[in-house]
Amino acid sequence: MTNNQGRPFDPNTASTDRVKSWLQTALDAYLEDNRGIWAFEPLELKIGREADLAGDLRGIYDSLQADAKLRWRLAVAELLAERGGDLQRRRATRVLLDLSVQMPAFEVLNVLPGVVAHIGEGDDAWRLYDRALTVAVELSRQTEDARECLERMRTSPGFSPTYAGLVFIALCRADPDEWPRHYSTMRESLDALVRRLGPDSDAPRWYAENFVHAVTLARFRQGVGAFFEHGAPSDHWLWNELFKGARSLLVEDASGNLYVRGNPATRVPIEGERQFRPAARNRRDEDGAGWLGGFHNAPTIVLRCARTIAARGWFPSPSGTATHQDAA
Repeated sequence: MTNNQGRPFDPNTASTDRVKSWLQTALDAYLEDNRGIWAFEPLELKIGREADLAGDLRGIYDSLQADAKLRWRLAVAELLAERGGDLQRRRATRVLLDLSVQMPAFEVLNVLPGVVAHIGEGDDAWRLYDRALTVAVELSRQTEDARECLERMRTSPGFSPTYAGLVFIALCRADPDEWPRHYSTMRESLDALVRRLGPDSDAPRWYAENFVHAVTLARFRQGVGAFFEHGAPSDHWLWNELFKGARSLLVEDASGNLYVRGNPATRVPIEGERQFRPAARNRRDEDGAGWLGGFHNAPTIVLRCARTIAARGWFPSPSGTATHQDAA
């Protein structure tokens, strides 16, 4: 395969536009015209070595020089931006999405919301959204690009509560200091997800574990007051996982430190700011959550109160009924 000047395609020296053109032509020839490995001339001998086509392309990418790798990542992002939402080329889009994760190509975070913005309805559209959102989650790091991508995809037509847990965890990874705000914006979706899963599901535990891992206990302690200032009964599933019973995720030791069960190295002191500003009582008082908002700048008091309430079973279970069997 040659360029407009008749020179063979060189993956190390090709411009971003040239790489994009080569990838587009090769994918169409391979997936639509059934040309086999010859679609990827002059790199055809590098195709068919891995479990899938994305793996083969990643193998080519891994052999490149650093500056060439950047051009390839940009080419993948531009190709997704131009054709990713075309359901007629959904197989090529899937390869590019898989390749984005394997590279990894964080540059695609800027284009993924546009890929799924106008894909319509139906099984093919749902599969494309599902994979694109999964890629955004897998590429989430503590960056502004990741946060913006996830927030835009959360408000796109394809989003449903099914994805709420994964997106919440990814948002916490991308912007851990703002975890109370992320929870607040996703509260309804998370509540719907937990209720759909039911009281016997292990998924809420997984969400709680990954939430703590994403934000760290230090940030959790710092933000817990702001979280409870806008608390709601639908938050109870999280506090039950964190503090309730013999399998609570978080444990307090004899010295007043909080740590993740089974991992004492995560210890942080509960002790912190002791002053607080009282807030007006509200309609959530009887649920054991709203009144804690009065301690929004007192993480120590909020943590101790929340832990006691959950440990005694005063937070309702996901089914909506209060449980008191752990009351002391």
